[in-house]
Amino acid sequence: MAVTVREESEDRKRLREWRQAERKHMIDAIHKLIDQSVKLATSQYTRSSERAKWSRLAGQQIWYKNQLMDSFDWEALDRDLNNLKKRVLESQIESLKKGVSRPTWSPDLKKPDTIGAAKPPEEPPEPPDIFTEAEEKETT
Repeated sequence: MAVTVREESEDRKRLREWRQAERKHMIDAIHKLIDQSVKLATSQYTRSSERAKWSRLAGQQIWYKNQLMDSFDWEALDRDLNNLKKRVLESQIESLKKGVSRPTWSPDLKKPDTIGAAKPPEEPPEPPDIFTEAEEKETT
């Protein structure tokens, strides 16, 4: 299984930083709008017909804010996954350079002692049959 790691270029880093800054501005603006919508939805001076509209708008804005936060989480998760892949590949390359291989086990068929030691112990004797003992007692 081949694992590929994307190297992050300078352009990609700048784009990621710009996205984070813009996302922060958007979340701040949405947060202000949500506060205003909730205030109007819960105000006693707002007509009841408008309260439902403001409540629905607040709900939509909260959903949109959650979508922005989720996209931020996915981007961070993708970045962390790439860093982890990179570290794993580097450690595999280091282990190959050192000549370290994985330990493997194979039975040594030349030594009969090791084969005999691997055999399970003899089975214990079977317990006496209860029914035959009861029959023997009845006949005597």
